[in-house]
Amino acid sequence: LVGPFNVNNLPAEPWEAAFPLRVEKLQTAVDSEGAGKYRGSPGLYKEIRFLMDDWTFANLAEKEKHVPPGLLGGASGMKGSTVLVRDGQERRLEGKGTYTGMKHGDLVKVTVGGGAGCGDPLDRDVRAVWDDVAVHRVVSVEGARERYGVVIDPATLEVNVPESERLRAALRRSRETPASPRGRSRGAPSTGRASAGTRAPASRRRSDGRRSRPGA
Repeated sequence: LVGPFNVNNLPAEPWEAAFPLRVEKLQTAVDSEGAGKYRGSPGLYKEIRFLMDDWTFANLAEKEKHVPPGLLGGASGMKGSTVLVRDGQERRLEGKGTYTGMKHGDLVKVTVGGGAGCGDPLDRDVRAVWDDVAVHRVVSVEGARERYGVVIDPATLEVNVPESERLRAALRRSRETPASPRGRSRGAPSTGRASAGTRAPASRRRSDGRRSRPGA
C-alpha cells in the first residue's frame, strides 16, 4: 500500500476514504511561530492512526534540526518533530528516514515547525497579539505574556493595558543590563540588547552590586 500523505495542506477525508488510517487531530501548533513585531507563520500539528499491519512509513519532514533564524530582533520558530507512539511508549523519529515493520494501531504525531519572526516582539501591536490569542488561537495566554509582554486574562481574554505597558517597560529595562567585559567576544561590540530568542533575565544588578527586581 503506497500513497503520498502531505501533512500540511491536504484534508483528512480523502485519505481516510482511500487508506486504512484515521486522522485524529489536525490543528495549528500553538506557540510555534517565531515571535516578532511581525510574527512568523505558525506550524501545524497532526496525529495519524494507522489501521493496518506491516506498513512502511517514509518521513520527509523539514525544520526538525535547523530552523530559519529571526530577523532584526525577531525569534526563530519552533522546531518540528515526528513521534511514534506504540503501546503507550513514545519514540522520536528522525526527520529523514524510512521505518518498516509498523503495526496496526501505531500513532504518528507530526509537528511542522513555525516560521521566523521579524522585529522586536515587544513592538508588536497589542491588538494583533490579542487577535493571535483570542481569534486565531495560535498564541497562548502564557506565550503572549512571556514573549510579547501582553497581559491577557485567561478567563475573560481581556487585555490588561496598564499591566502590559508595565511588563513591556520592565522587559526592555532588563535588556539594558551591560554585559561583563570579560564575557564579550573579542572584536564583537556590545549592542546592549538581548539576542533574539533569549529569555530576558528576571533581575538586574544595581551599581552597588546588589540585585533589584525590574522596575525597582
